Amino acid sequence: MTAKLVPLLDSEEEIASHFYRVFDRQSSEPEAEASEAAGRNLVIAQTLAADPEPPNLERFAALVREAVPPGFTVPRHTKVIVDEEFKPVCDLIRVEQWARRPDMSGYALKVTFAARDGGMKTLILEDSDLTSRNGISRLVDHGFCLLGSKTDLIRLLRSWENVPVAWRVDKTGWMETPGGRIFIRADGQTILRQTHSVEPVIMFNPERVDMISGGTFAGWKEQVARLALGNDLLIFAICAAIMPALLKSAAIETAVFNLFANGPVGKSLILAVATSADRSPATGARWSDASQSLQRLHALTRDGMLALDALPENPPGKLLAHLTSLGDDGIYTQNENDWRGVTMSTSERPLTGLLHRFRRTVPAAMIARNIDIRADIGRYGCLNDLHGHPDYEEFAAAMHLGFKTHYGHLAPAFTQIIVNWREDIEAALPAWIRDAIAEIKHRAGISEPVTDVARKEALRRLALAAVAGEKAIGFGLLPWPKGTAMSAICTVASLWNVTDAQGGGPANVVCQLRAFLNDNGTGFVWTNTVHPSANHDMASGWQDDDYYYLTAGHVDAMPGLREAMIELAARNILAPGGQTNSWQYKMGRNIPGRPNVYRIRKNWLRAEFEA
Repeated sequence: MTAKLVPLLDSEEEIASHFYRVFDRQSSEPEAEASEAAGRNLVIAQTLAADPEPPNLERFAALVREAVPPGFTVPRHTKVIVDEEFKPVCDLIRVEQWARRPDMSGYALKVTFAARDGGMKTLILEDSDLTSRNGISRLVDHGFCLLGSKTDLIRLLRSWENVPVAWRVDKTGWMETPGGRIFIRADGQTILRQTHSVEPVIMFNPERVDMISGGTFAGWKEQVARLALGNDLLIFAICAAIMPALLKSAAIETAVFNLFANGPVGKSLILAVATSADRSPATGARWSDASQSLQRLHALTRDGMLALDALPENPPGKLLAHLTSLGDDGIYTQNENDWRGVTMSTSERPLTGLLHRFRRTVPAAMIARNIDIRADIGRYGCLNDLHGHPDYEEFAAAMHLGFKTHYGHLAPAFTQIIVNWREDIEAALPAWIRDAIAEIKHRAGISEPVTDVARKEALRRLALAAVAGEKAIGFGLLPWPKGTAMSAICTVASLWNVTDAQGGGPANVVCQLRAFLNDNGTGFVWTNTVHPSANHDMASGWQDDDYYYLTAGHVDAMPGLREAMIELAARNILAPGGQTNSWQYKMGRNIPGRPNVYRIRKNWLRAEFEA
């Protein structure tokens, strides 16, 4: 079925109706709820990589006995594979599939085996690991019983006949196949258009299924999404969680939304609610874990949301390096090896401010893609509406119960719609983003025009979150009135605009500095007119043909200027004086007391103005 979606706003109800009709989601009667709970009838059209219902050991022994390759056998009434000389090789094991990447590299095999605890387990092993025997070690570590030599086991696995071949993927997200574009979830589930037929896909090292989806979609809507109403940060977080499905179509590589506030105001709760839209909140990580597990986290969250909680106030060097690299993924390259997604994090202070504090250069790309949002904006920390609960603790407990039971339904449902109507959505998306930017700027009080390219890019990301939220409402996936998502994102944009103006971006600091010097520069004393024995107002500052010399009082009077020193130095606006661990310059002997000051280049400041 093909539906015209230009403009989609006129046909969202039709699509939602078709969507629910196809997936039996219109009824709210107990029978429908029971069917949903029993079958986990998500809006995933087909699960090609999911394991079949596990057979019992007797049935599995029969399957292995029938399929075991020449030179091996499973004697009757045993559950052991032996070679041609009846020497034991191993317990029961069966090669289910071979898999390779689209470029025909990276061959791997999927095996099912009987474990020592009496259960059945499935692993995916690199073919190259069999040669190095790392794969055998993985099998043994998961309860496999090796009775003979590793060489015999490798020969057994590689000689298995009539094994179907599948595509192999190492990360989640969008994948181009001969049958069309599909989406891979972290547990290996495949979201594809109902009319498409593609080869099976195997996710290498997938997440456990129970960590990706639990409970029911209806339960999540009622116990989580409805409680978000009246709380702009919760609404925004849910919108941000489903936004990644649109990143590729919007030609946006990454976005970072950082919630900051001093103390426990509910930042972690917001992060958990956002995560529950896509998977279990238990899959979230802390910033302190990121440096050790970032590669796996990226593999499981490509075209998704990476949740990182509790950035330390004194992060180690590796973590600082990761923070600085957040901008490295910022340019849209269309390289499918790049990580593409949304990072949502929490901290005590803005990320850019933290980097300034540790004298790290903040990449311009990071400024464009990192949006710091103050979280302590409500009557109850980050919240404004407790929905009848007596205090924050009771509300948080209700939320925790909701997303601990119900999770992982909204994001795949939204992605399924993107898959089904991708061409029409991609055609309309640029106009949706432009309209959303205009509305956000108007309602958030962001001055027109926005001349800073970094701020324009940040606005595009906020606009895409608003588009995702409003479309999800229109499709019937979120139990909110139309306009709810846009209203929340406008509030967030206001918070970001204030934070950014107070030092979030170097361009704004330069504007403040230029305005200050334009207004006060004539009052700075010329150094060639100062006599060492003369009385002089030490707070007024100095100047010569090349520099303005700012006092510490000047710097402290301009919000964000002290934190932006490293950026000003990198742009040759600030001229450090060569002092260790200081950006200051020591004045000459003709200035009484030789105070430490900040040297600002007149020519570079003038160039910033002309640019």
